Amino acid sequence: MVIKKFFIKSAGLSKIGFTNAIDTTIIAIFWLYLATILTTESYGEISYFIAVTALASVVSFLGSGNTLMVYIAKGIKLQATFYFIVIIVSLISSIIVYGIFQNIAISIFIMGQGIFSLTTFEILGKKEYNNYSKYIISQRIISVVLAIILYYIIGLNGIIFGFAFSFLPYFIRLYNVFKDSKIEIKYLKKYFIFMINSYGFDLSKVFPSYIDKLLIYPLLGFALLGNYQLGIQSLMVLTIIPYTVFQFILPRKSSGIDDKKLKTIMVFISILLSVLVLFLTPIVFPIIFPQFIQAIEIVQIMSIAIIPITISFMYIPDFLANEKSKFVLIGSAIFVFLQILLIMLFVKSHGITWAAAAFIIGASAEAIFLVIIKKFVGTNKVKPS
Repeated sequence: MVIKKFFIKSAGLSKIGFTNAIDTTIIAIFWLYLATILTTESYGEISYFIAVTALASVVSFLGSGNTLMVYIAKGIKLQATFYFIVIIVSLISSIIVYGIFQNIAISIFIMGQGIFSLTTFEILGKKEYNNYSKYIISQRIISVVLAIILYYIIGLNGIIFGFAFSFLPYFIRLYNVFKDSKIEIKYLKKYFIFMINSYGFDLSKVFPSYIDKLLIYPLLGFALLGNYQLGIQSLMVLTIIPYTVFQFILPRKSSGIDDKKLKTIMVFISILLSVLVLFLTPIVFPIIFPQFIQAIEIVQIMSIAIIPITISFMYIPDFLANEKSKFVLIGSAIFVFLQILLIMLFVKSHGITWAAAAFIIGASAEAIFLVIIKKFVGTNKVKPS
């Protein structure tokens, strides 16, 4: 009853939760479908190129997402400024990446992802949860439909084209953004430190999900990368609830509202999810994914990682909302450093499960760091705008 009370208390939380659940379900089903029609090598290959596009996109994003959410929630109109900067940087990145891979689909993906991400974070900052739901779900459906259709027409590259083209209909929001707010360089100067720290946070949150694929492929090849990718998809499903709550409580925290009980509930939910997956995976996987037997241990390890990830998600809003993002950056850097180091040291000689172990060790170190900093340094209470 207590859990139910907290989850139905807010219409905003319900809408974000519903949206993220539908979004993750759609993409999870899509990846599971791909696992039934692709070889393990092809599955690993497409995950590799999606990783390249995702990393390039977040590099171009410049930490604008959390910056928009925090300051729009405080009534500051800085949308046009950040849209303009991200568009320019995304264009430069797309040209550079095209020069490396000679793949126009990846370049379109980078541009589209940047602009679409800006719109969703802007919407969350304004607490327009209905629009957030419409944007996320419609884009995901379009991307999956286009990816499947184009795959059967032109092959693996069609999947990337499908994702890339799905962002284009949402470019229309650019008109309203530049109409309602002005490009003012003063915002970049005033919030530069926060943006840079948020940028580091974004990079470090995306890097653990994608940099591992870029490292695993040259070490172990596409086949084992395919098994690892299935483990990552399982973790993505497990993070639906904690990330939903993170998106909900960040703008609320920025407005001076603290959700302590909800945070505590989320930690207990993460423990329950971890235990369930840990015991059910060896039973379910051989039946549903007989060709991915090597993924069983990976999924079990990843299920444990949901606990420190949830703890981090519950602590991060306290730092971001109080403009102490440097601690978030440091914690995230610890995560990425340990993950990359352990992959480079042990994956080649000890196998693919060490990639999953590297993930949980990095996530745990980040969570421990944030808890310690909050306890001994603390955060100042936000004044409602």
